Amino acid sequence: MYSEKDEHCFTMNKSYKIDSLKQLTDSVFVVRMEKNGLQFRAGQNISVAVHGDAERRDYSVYSAEHDNFLEILVKEVENGRVSRKLRILNPGDKLSIDGPFGFFSPKVEETGTRKFLFIASGTGIAPFHSIVLSNPGLDYTLLHGVKYEHEAYDK
Repeated sequence: MYSEKDEHCFTMNKSYKIDSLKQLTDSVFVVRMEKNGLQFRAGQNISVAVHGDAERRDYSVYSAEHDNFLEILVKEVENGRVSRKLRILNPGDKLSIDGPFGFFSPKVEETGTRKFLFIASGTGIAPFHSIVLSNPGLDYTLLHGVKYEHEAYDK
């Protein structure tokens, strides 16, 4: 996996404009925003808040490293302090983001030489989605546990 010595660009409370919200199920949606120069490794997460709000939550990056946009996969939870606010935003609204954080990424030298097994349930698929999209030709098997077929996001 990704080592602490690998370099990445860390941002602190930078503003990102929302491009779109894409509904995947009744409670799950993708927030797409401008990338705004953020560099990350697939598998990392970012800390997200509605611009001007103190409530934050960490979300794994859902988009690929090479995309010209940034995406997160969000499940709205009944008492969720951030997910409920994200749900009602519109294109043009802003988010504050810190990060990226974490070291849950395959080492570059292993992506062409190893077979990977990814296991996730629900929205826990987000980092694996980013890893697979960022590494074309990756030899992998993905086990995605979901209760209903329509929850197999972007299958």
